[in-house]
Amino acid sequence: MAPSSWPHRIQRARRDRGWGVQRLARELRKAAGPESATTDSLMRSIRNWENGLYVPSERNRLLLHRVLDIGVEDTAPTPPLPPDALRRSGEGAEEELRRTTADLIRLDGMHGGGAVVDLAVRAANRARDTAASSDERGLRGRLSAVSEAEQVAGWAAYDADRQDLCAHLTSRALQTAALAGDSSAELMALSQMAMWAVQTGEASCARQTSEHALARELPPRVRVLFEVRLARALGLHGERIRALAMIRQARARFDDGPSRHDPAWAWWLDEGELTWHHGMIHASMGEWGQAGELFAAACAHRRPGRGRYNDAVHLSAALVRTRQWAEAERVVVQDVAQTAPLITSLRIRHLLARITAVVPAEPRTDTLGQALRAALRS
Repeated sequence: MAPSSWPHRIQRARRDRGWGVQRLARELRKAAGPESATTDSLMRSIRNWENGLYVPSERNRLLLHRVLDIGVEDTAPTPPLPPDALRRSGEGAEEELRRTTADLIRLDGMHGGGAVVDLAVRAANRARDTAASSDERGLRGRLSAVSEAEQVAGWAAYDADRQDLCAHLTSRALQTAALAGDSSAELMALSQMAMWAVQTGEASCARQTSEHALARELPPRVRVLFEVRLARALGLHGERIRALAMIRQARARFDDGPSRHDPAWAWWLDEGELTWHHGMIHASMGEWGQAGELFAAACAHRRPGRGRYNDAVHLSAALVRTRQWAEAERVVVQDVAQTAPLITSLRIRHLLARITAVVPAEPRTDTLGQALRAALRS
């Protein structure tokens, strides 16, 4: 896949004016008005754009156009499909690709991203060869299926804690969805980009992506999802009041129930997921007591499996941070150690390693430390 033209265009236009990154950040902030991100935050975004880590949001493209006089469209779009692929009719290819993607989703749900990431990436890379069709309608459907495959591969990379690969594949999914004219797939990829940004501490990216999506007409559950992403970003920014107000707003909207307009891919957004995100907002601000209560509630909503394993590891982290050693040991033994051998989520396993590292070597924490180390070895 050809790289985006944004890194070169932004850097060249900035240097043509003799500006450093800080000067460009100040000019963007001036153009955006009082609701803009801080200069420091914009400087980080500019470096990420110029390094090709992600592309500017639509709002930032307009600001860059205003400040640097560069076009708002990427001049290096996804390259055309190979000629041999274009010659194939591809009958049934979309259905086959979607079945493969569904199988990967099931495997991921059972075993975690680390178990499927290589398979998912290979499937996504092969998918473009199956995207061709002799008519435009068929091509759009196949491109939509390719975008889904790229998004699922990006999720698997996220769960395998290969965050650079996640960003790359999710950007691909977003571009492919745009080529397909599939707004639902675009929203799915945008949500994943915001998720990646939260995970990697790119609060400004998460905030911009979420606000960009929320400015659109959205199905209710999709709006809930982006409100959750925005709440997480606000928490990372330390905006406690706004973050908690936003997550409460999202939960109230969720309680209104589903809509026939909600996309099928929003199936995983449930009470347990919302409660876990609520806990993560408190955790991001160091409020481990409140975080622990919410992680425990999230666990109670989950059936045994990867979701509960995720919540239990985060609950263990909160209990360790609040020095509740006996309760932490109970959670590790009952909900973590038994599931750890079955789930290859390196993102969660790396968190488990960080928890283990901060447990003090004392007689009263000896059995907790042993349980954590056993879970890591499994």
